Order: sequence, then structure tokens, then C-alpha cells
Amino acid sequence: MFEIPINIPGLEKRRRSIGLLHIVAGFFLIANAENVFRALALRSYAPLLPLFGVALISLVYGFIRKKLDPQSRYNFWLRLLQAVTFLSLAFAMAQAGNTGKSLGLFLWVVIAGGLAFTERIALQQQKLDFSEKGFAYPNGYTHKEVPWAAVADVTVRPDFLTIHYPDNRFLQFELKQPIDAGKVAEMQEFCRRQITSGKA
Repeated sequence: MFEIPINIPGLEKRRRSIGLLHIVAGFFLIANAENVFRALALRSYAPLLPLFGVALISLVYGFIRKKLDPQSRYNFWLRLLQAVTFLSLAFAMAQAGNTGKSLGLFLWVVIAGGLAFTERIALQQQKLDFSEKGFAYPNGYTHKEVPWAAVADVTVRPDFLTIHYPDNRFLQFELKQPIDAGKVAEMQEFCRRQITSGKA
């Protein structure tokens, strides 16, 4: 019935750090490319050009991500590309007999792969869903559903929404964009009816 976009402070900080983490990954790729060059005694940098390409893309994306990709459509795929690149570096260092550096690179494979999925969730729009059965709110990487029978009251304001529970607990959410007075009244009345019918 109603979908209300909300702000979650922890996720907002997480989103702001995404560009910085791409920059760190880019510089780390460049640094380890030099290590691989020496470890494998390569005669030229030509075999490492794809690696430098991934590093350059990571740096550019990290610095101007919001302009290049405002909808964050390519963030997930770039993280996977970084993970694959780190994996190739890890195997190269293992082949050269440098176990310590290869383990560090394998760790970066896990980090880049993990970031691909956690950032994908962090970049999704967070929202409250209200229906005749109850409401659902973001809870980590899932949504928690609460039936109306478990709710004592709902307070709707243009910029905040508060869910009151019978034991004096409450949940408060900051709305991503203020809603007008008409929508506030409509939501308040909808919630009141559902709470009343849920306790009938």
C-alpha cells in the first residue's frame, strides 16, 4: 500500500566510503603489479597491461564515481573484476614461490568479493513497506516483517515515522524526503485502521 524511502545513518556512511575503497584497491593493484614484475622476472610490462587497466579504472571510478555512475550500476561488476585480478596476482606470486604475498592477495580476493555483495545491498534504496498485513523495515541485509497486532501506535510526521510497541519500545526512521500534509494524514489513518483491525 505504501512505500516510504528512509535514511539509515550507517548505510549512508558506508556509501560514502565506496569511492575511497576503490581508490585503495587501485593503488594496491599497482603496487602488487610491480611485485609480480620482479618476482616473475618479466622483461616488459606488457603482460601486466590488463592489470594496470583494472587499476586505472578503479582509480578513476573511485575519484568520480558519482558523476560516472550515479545509479551505481557498475560498482558490483567492477568489484568482481578487482577480485578476479587479485586472484590472478595471487596465483602469480604463489607460482613465484612468494607464499606470504600470495596469501595477502588471496585475502584481497575475499575482501573485493565481499564488498561486491555488501555494497550492492548498501546501494539499494532503503524503504519501509506498509500493507494490510503489517509493515517491513530494513534489518541488516534483510527486511523484518511485523504484523499490525504487534504494534501499539504509529506516529507519522513529514520527516520522521515512529513505530510504537506495547512495551514502551519504539522504532524511529528518518524519511529520505519530507512528505506533504495530505500524505501524512492518509498514512496515519491507514495505520490506525490496520492497528485497530489487527487487535479486533
